[in-house]
Amino acid sequence: MKRKFSLFWVLYSVVIFYPIGLIYTLFTAFVTLLMVGVRLPFNITNAFVVFWARFICNLAFCPVEVRGRDKIDDSKSYIFLSNHQGTMEIFAIYGYIGKRFSWIMKQELRKFPLVGDACVAVGHIFIDRSNSIKSHKSIMQAEKVLSENNSSIVMFPEGTRTRTGEMGRFKRGAFAMARDLNLPIVPITINGSYEAKPKGSFWVKGTKIELVFHEPIETTDLNDENMGDMMNKVKEIIASDLKL
Repeated sequence: MKRKFSLFWVLYSVVIFYPIGLIYTLFTAFVTLLMVGVRLPFNITNAFVVFWARFICNLAFCPVEVRGRDKIDDSKSYIFLSNHQGTMEIFAIYGYIGKRFSWIMKQELRKFPLVGDACVAVGHIFIDRSNSIKSHKSIMQAEKVLSENNSSIVMFPEGTRTRTGEMGRFKRGAFAMARDLNLPIVPITINGSYEAKPKGSFWVKGTKIELVFHEPIETTDLNDENMGDMMNKVKEIIASDLKL
């Protein structure tokens, strides 16, 4: 699946979306660090960041439609696993998941000025995929975060954004974490994010983004022997609502 070139969206990206989006993102990161520094209640800090995420979606002309959110019990913690189509689903999930959570993010993003520090401040977790010892420490950190604030974890089991719109191979890390933390898995199907801004594309295109929450899957009996079956099951569930 390949997007059609649009001069309008290229110009809009260069002149409006990136300048405003970057300035507001850095401003949000700076204010978030201040909020955490003076120990404001998490709900206030989180509302500020959620507003930022929704603002970016609106700035990109990417309205977000949410389905199946009623399947989620707000009193419980989950491992949310989503397909990874492009950049815009990050803002869509952050703005519309409606639940406290921590991202599991690749270590390279930690170096982004202000943003990396703000992510750490609000409890997101960076993982060094090239180092198994550090990866294990990240899992232990995730367990600590969950136990302290009853939050959830969001991960992309593909590990990277698709280049075609279709799902890639799932990696075991997300499922191993669900097993180790004994948390239910909630599959999420993302539609529209590939069309809005896929991997390798510079410009954004206004497109409706859809978040589809599926029924939670218990992981009480999840182990190394049946993990492959669980991976296939989650992938099939996500694919069942995927629009290509």
